Amino acid sequence: MNEIKAITRAGMGACGGKTCSSIIKRAFRELGVQPAEVTENTLRPLFIEVPLGVFAGVKED
Repeated sequence: MNEIKAITRAGMGACGGKTCSSIIKRAFRELGVQPAEVTENTLRPLFIEVPLGVFAGVKED
């Protein structure tokens, strides 16, 4: 799963991989790949760094 993610960016969108992962797993099943052969994605928190001044309404220079 991580290799597919690295190549296609699947799982890195706004859904945080909730949609893509299930579609990829379904494709594996249809291709006859056993679930035990699939290594799950490495889960990482979904976040974006935001300067503190943004919350205070201060423009960053």
